[in-house]
Amino acid sequence: MRSFFIILFVTLLALPAFSSSYSDFANDMKPAYLAWKQGVLTTKANNQKNSIKNVNKFLNHWKLLESKYKNNPPEELKQVESFSEDISNVTEVAGKALAEIKNGEVIEAHTTLEKVRYILWNLRAKAGIVTLGDKLNDYHEIMEMILEEVVLMENPGKLKMLAERQGL
Repeated sequence: MRSFFIILFVTLLALPAFSSSYSDFANDMKPAYLAWKQGVLTTKANNQKNSIKNVNKFLNHWKLLESKYKNNPPEELKQVESFSEDISNVTEVAGKALAEIKNGEVIEAHTTLEKVRYILWNLRAKAGIVTLGDKLNDYHEIMEMILEEVVLMENPGKLKMLAERQGL
């Protein structure tokens, strides 16, 4: 029994050495993600003042992440040839959303900010990384349409596009 606890203790001590560089990347991304999420919520609510604050915060956090990882991707993402471009695209999308908000196009900025979700989703997919959030994203677009009380049957083209995208 004593041997078991010694092995367990040594194993637990070694766990940090086995931590994934992707998990470091994901942890470093959390402040940006939280600010992005607030930006998505405040743009959806058409709140210009808070949207500017939140998207600026997101952009600042993302630029720090970009400077750290753009030319030094986590091991799990090194095989993704578009990694650097994808990371920079997030910065461009956030900049575009901020400009839209400042021009009073807050609702349009919401749609622009949503592109970040898909850039990161595609980046992880290219690396074979699937998160719970990615599974939830599978239904995000449909959920938004339902929440907005869009009657899908009135727009068969949109319904068909959504069905094809979801593999239905």
